[in-house]
Amino acid sequence: MQCNKCGTFNDPNNKFCLSCGNQLYQYNNYTYNNNFNGNYNNNYNYNNYNNQMYNIPKKNSNIGFYITICSILICTLTVIIMMVASNNNSTVFISHDNNEITNGTSSNGGSTYNTPSTTSIQPERTYDMDINDVSSAKNKIREDSTNQRSKCNKKVVEIEDRILKNYNISGVNFCELNYDLALEIEGVIKYIYNNYPNARGYLTNISVKNGSINDSYIAYFRPVFYFTNPVNGNVIVNKTTIMLNTTYFFNVSYFERAMNNAVNTKHFPKNATTYSSVAHEYGHYLSFVSMMKTYNVDSILLISDDNYSDVYKLMTSFSKGDYSKDLIMEAYNNYKSKTNTTMGFDEFRGSISGYAVAKDDNGNYIYDETIAEAFHDCYLNGNNAAPASIEIVKVLGSRLN
Repeated sequence: MQCNKCGTFNDPNNKFCLSCGNQLYQYNNYTYNNNFNGNYNNNYNYNNYNNQMYNIPKKNSNIGFYITICSILICTLTVIIMMVASNNNSTVFISHDNNEITNGTSSNGGSTYNTPSTTSIQPERTYDMDINDVSSAKNKIREDSTNQRSKCNKKVVEIEDRILKNYNISGVNFCELNYDLALEIEGVIKYIYNNYPNARGYLTNISVKNGSINDSYIAYFRPVFYFTNPVNGNVIVNKTTIMLNTTYFFNVSYFERAMNNAVNTKHFPKNATTYSSVAHEYGHYLSFVSMMKTYNVDSILLISDDNYSDVYKLMTSFSKGDYSKDLIMEAYNNYKSKTNTTMGFDEFRGSISGYAVAKDDNGNYIYDETIAEAFHDCYLNGNNAAPASIEIVKVLGSRLN
């Protein structure tokens, strides 16, 4: 079935689009055939891994594009996208009572800023144009981002500018986001890049994104989004992004209650907050960067016939989840050697949180969710995190060097 929102083709049995989270069928109470229950208030399904690009848009119709690019590149990149779009799991899913969702407010230097329910930001705009170098690609991404700021909260724009300046991200769009929440997210980003400096430069964008009252996802990490479609050349500019759904990030009071409920039911690690959900997404991002380093892929900002083979190998592994499982297994073996534990592999992962042992719609474990939840746990709790989280993050850090 084709999603009427993003155009991705899904298995006919899917209830939600594996690319964008859009509901494909109407269910009063949806339950995935795995450990995580859609009826559970504040249920992660970070549609990141196994469709790790959350929302691949439909390409614009452009005859020149298809004529110019060699057929092998088109076929290969299409396979990459379809693999990623058929397996994504980096989205946060939450059940909600629509009547509870209200606008938030933000204190900005003594004044009150009313947070709207939607944003003016359009983070998925695409362009038909030829760009062949890294500098031009980053400049175009930055231009697309900054040109959308005219209606944004000026105090929040100051936060965006600091992030752009300090952390080598080309596009930051929080715009109407609650000011205090934007500050907290800036703190998460600072923590990430100060503690993992080798991970700088791979994420191109972090942005709010309009959702609807029927959406169930909170946020997602997406490594592949075609930002430009070449006209006469064969180079695609790719954006690697983290997206924050306005349905939740613009309704802070409700969001806080939902997260508290998730903590109380041990679905998320202890002390999880609204802004720490961004740390979870960065856990996916760090895992992806570590995989890039393992596969000796320096960048996926520009995709062409020069590097499509390496990108194909990377995304194949990414889609299957074998790299993530191997990373966790290394951590598990380290833990066993230190403690002589009789704890099984899945029990080891499950000691982190309920979502750390999430499964996809086919009943397969989403191993990268274990990594993201381990990172989430360590971000929140430091040395008081679950031992499994600590061991996994140690291995993750070693692979980022």
